[in-house]
Amino acid sequence: MKRRTIIAASAFALAASAGALAAIGSYGEPKFARNVFARIFTDLNFPPSTMSISKIGSDSANNIWFSTEGGGLGAVKLSGDNLAKLSAGFPINKANYSASFKLSDYLSAVVFARFGNENYFFFSSDDTAGNAGLQWGRFTDRVDLKDPLFLDGVSDVLVYDLATDGSKHLWAATEKGVYDIDLAAEEIPQATKESPHTYQGYSGAANEVGGIIDVSSLTGTPGAVYHTRFNSSIGNSAKYLFYLNPENTP
Repeated sequence: MKRRTIIAASAFALAASAGALAAIGSYGEPKFARNVFARIFTDLNFPPSTMSISKIGSDSANNIWFSTEGGGLGAVKLSGDNLAKLSAGFPINKANYSASFKLSDYLSAVVFARFGNENYFFFSSDDTAGNAGLQWGRFTDRVDLKDPLFLDGVSDVLVYDLATDGSKHLWAATEKGVYDIDLAAEEIPQATKESPHTYQGYSGAANEVGGIIDVSSLTGTPGAVYHTRFNSSIGNSAKYLFYLNPENTP
């Protein structure tokens, strides 16, 4: 099993400290701020089934992408002070794909990475009703959507968040731990044989990972920081941050 290091047991309380609150607003309003308004139903034409936006990201062409709860994956362009819908084919999870080919419309995250000499997007679902997991594709003048990736061959693994170092690793934060997906082989992405990475001192439920970020630019080597997901039935869940260095094997 590869290296995981506990960073803090009470990190989530730091943001609520008096010092942190006192610093807010001490520099005044940022001069670069602009308000860009868009209504997801009327302006962006997202489906009425869309309940909320779960994650937001942007690609190298400065398109803005949304993973949504109930509406699939959408994308828009920023034009002046307005958000314009990128394509009539969005949300792509609604566009001309059979039900067996696409994930649930309840999506949890979207990220972008260099894979096979092309820029691809990867998006995920944490829908407990079925068709959860990870899917990927490419956007040029149309959506090139690829088959879902079944993590370790298991379908319907709930994926709560995604992170990538841009060219080598894709990390999926899931109900079973962190899956490390190799993007360097220039083949169909596959989860590593030793995934998911879990903390051995806790039960499986305590290894539910709610969020993950790439820290490769900070450490100089591929790595990620993730936190456990809150589970009301487990007293120590959602209290820990972990550092994962996939290059450091025992």
